[in-house]
Amino acid sequence: MFKKLYVERTACYGTCPIYRIELLADGTVHWNGDMHVSYLGETSFAISESKMQKITALLQSFDYRNFNYKPGDLFATDHPACLIRVEFEDGYIKEIDHDLGEQESYINDSTHSLKNLEKFEQKLEQLIGVRPYVKQTLSIYHIISGSVECVVSAPNKKEALKLVRNKSYEGERQVHKIGKDTTDTLFPYVVMEASNMQELYRTIHEIADSIEIVNPYSREAVKIDHFSWNESIEDFRLSFRISNNYYIFHMNSRRAGKNLTQQDVLEQLEKELNYLKRSYKRGISSKEYLPFTKRVK
Repeated sequence: MFKKLYVERTACYGTCPIYRIELLADGTVHWNGDMHVSYLGETSFAISESKMQKITALLQSFDYRNFNYKPGDLFATDHPACLIRVEFEDGYIKEIDHDLGEQESYINDSTHSLKNLEKFEQKLEQLIGVRPYVKQTLSIYHIISGSVECVVSAPNKKEALKLVRNKSYEGERQVHKIGKDTTDTLFPYVVMEASNMQELYRTIHEIADSIEIVNPYSREAVKIDHFSWNESIEDFRLSFRISNNYYIFHMNSRRAGKNLTQQDVLEQLEKELNYLKRSYKRGISSKEYLPFTKRVK
């Protein structure tokens, strides 16, 4: 068993989370978030006896007390460090300051490799339960509260309602969870308010109306219609119909490989609708030019 355990994550050149943790023998955890974390400042929480036993077992199985830290023969800049200091019951103190830029170019199968040290650090923090404090999981909620309608990102329904501006409204508040926030945002925020959503609906219709699809056989114009949008920019889903065919345009930061703005989504939507127009005229299409659109029926 140990008296005290200390973990610190330091800065890099970017937005690496910077924080400090102190775990006491009774299961009390003192957290101090400095930068790039969801919980800034100090707070305390407690972990169970079961978790404390698992942490003790992890220290023993990894033989942390006898770990002989040897820097790797390769080094990459712009990495943070993980410092772990353990004060054991007999007063012995073991500290390892691990620069995560240090790497081994050779295969090291020993328990005390740098790769296994990093796994140990991650497992230790998992058992302590720091994830919600480093980066809380946010979900997208659609809220209707009196005259207020908005889409927000928050960790839960209670926090989502706190973002509603019309706090004096005493009637029923409708809250619908849409899905997970896939951005790298750390804090709850208002994604979109009713006026913005209405404007976006108008813009989507304007884009569709500006694209005229003419049937090559009948020479009649075919419309893009029957829109259904999930009212999200971060995970934008728009279903629509062309003639008797139904399509879904689905674009998010994971699929696009970057954080999205409203302009990004609308520009890509217009590109793909224009390509669908050309493919209807030619009778052929290529998925290469429709990365976010698929035909569903």
